Amino acid sequence: MTEVSGVQDSLVRSGESGERRAPVRLLVGDAQPLVRRGLRAVFQAESGFELIAEIDNGAELPSLAWRLGLEVAVLDIDLPGADVISLANSLTSGEEPRCDVVLLADRLDADVVLGALQAGARGLLYKDDQPEDLVRAIKAVAAGQAMLSPRVAGQVLEALRGDPPLPLQRDVRTSQPPSGEAAAIGSLSPRELQIFRMIAEGYSNQQIAESLLVSEATVKSHFNRIGKKLGLRGRVQAVIMAYRNGLVRGSS
Repeated sequence: MTEVSGVQDSLVRSGESGERRAPVRLLVGDAQPLVRRGLRAVFQAESGFELIAEIDNGAELPSLAWRLGLEVAVLDIDLPGADVISLANSLTSGEEPRCDVVLLADRLDADVVLGALQAGARGLLYKDDQPEDLVRAIKAVAAGQAMLSPRVAGQVLEALRGDPPLPLQRDVRTSQPPSGEAAAIGSLSPRELQIFRMIAEGYSNQQIAESLLVSEATVKSHFNRIGKKLGLRGRVQAVIMAYRNGLVRGSS
């Protein structure tokens, strides 16, 4: 049965821009009471967080997240009651309201890491990472960014190095255009492709704007169009697609 605690009625949120006016509204999902207690202690020690609910299985999480106006769900990747990868996709996609996801795990393999990121998870850490790493990850995710623990980032790079790049150009022998992701990337304008590469190489919006002599708003507008063309929900997915299609090298 789903266990919910600490539910509050007020749904005060920050605006689309400017400084956050309220703490990040969190949900914790883990089957083990001791783990939930430890996470609760971490968040209660931080003034920027408000722990709204705790659950011990994920069966009712999507409706619960939307009903409570949650901003970030911190979930055990082995949470009972649901396929957590599918759950992450459900929480982070579709119409508003949506809830970002940070996943915690005792162990991970590269396929699970890539699957979680492609499903829309924006944070991925091991349970034995430091509490301050989790705090930084949630703050980054709540600010629209993404964060992986160093070990997880290493697994992503290793997985991408082993994934052969897909062709980006027309096959001159058959004159057939590329399909799938490569075709979508081929639909980008030269400027969009340039910005897509820079994002995949780790440049921030500010750094891209300074390099290209444009405003950050222009960079964001370009990335929004890139995301729509490529079906992306964030920078992590952009990095994965760029590596997979040979736009940047895994060793860079």
